[in-house]
Amino acid sequence: MAVRQTKSYKPPKCPSNGTAARTRRLFKTQRAVKTFPASGCNTQRLNQTNPAFMTLTYRRLTPTDAVAYRALMLEAYDRHPDAFTSDVKERETLPGEWWENRLDNSNASTEAVFAAVEDNKLLGVAGLSVETRNKARHKSTLFGMYVPQAHRNRGIGYQLMCSVLEHARSRPELLVVQLTVTQGNAAAQGLYERMGFVTFGVEPLAVAVGSRFVSKVHMWKDLRE
Repeated sequence: MAVRQTKSYKPPKCPSNGTAARTRRLFKTQRAVKTFPASGCNTQRLNQTNPAFMTLTYRRLTPTDAVAYRALMLEAYDRHPDAFTSDVKERETLPGEWWENRLDNSNASTEAVFAAVEDNKLLGVAGLSVETRNKARHKSTLFGMYVPQAHRNRGIGYQLMCSVLEHARSRPELLVVQLTVTQGNAAAQGLYERMGFVTFGVEPLAVAVGSRFVSKVHMWKDLRE
């Protein structure tokens, strides 16, 4: 992950009209922001320079991973009901065949799920679903993005997004990746923005969580850029 470090940086002189202090605070904040390479993801560099990455591998899941994938996603639905439209009680009743089909990695598959793996354990997952209707075949949707709390701050979410976007770009018919994120989830939305996603709307009353509702921010990325 590329991080801009500018210890010797000095903000430009500002007119003495009361904005100088605000500008200095802005530049101080910007120096702490982590940025990702605009040209794309560099997995090799990440693995070579950060010990936190060295034991991790990233791969597409297959039907043989269905049991582990199911367990991780049921955990996600249970611990973070605000973040997912799927409900843990609905998902846990689905047969094993449903989970295996979701991980179908044949050429005919319209879904692909990628995972961060360490010591044969899934530390995070993210999926991409491709539209099959003729008028929407240029679109795809991110789904099931989850990294457990214990494994965050290792760059796993970033690299999972890299895997998803690389897969999307490998399909020449795809021009768009869309996603939704719960309004107020600043960490997730910030990651998506740094990956090049742009907000195009907010859906109120999007998901019912108990007796309340949460809104969803809709974002998209143009794969032609």
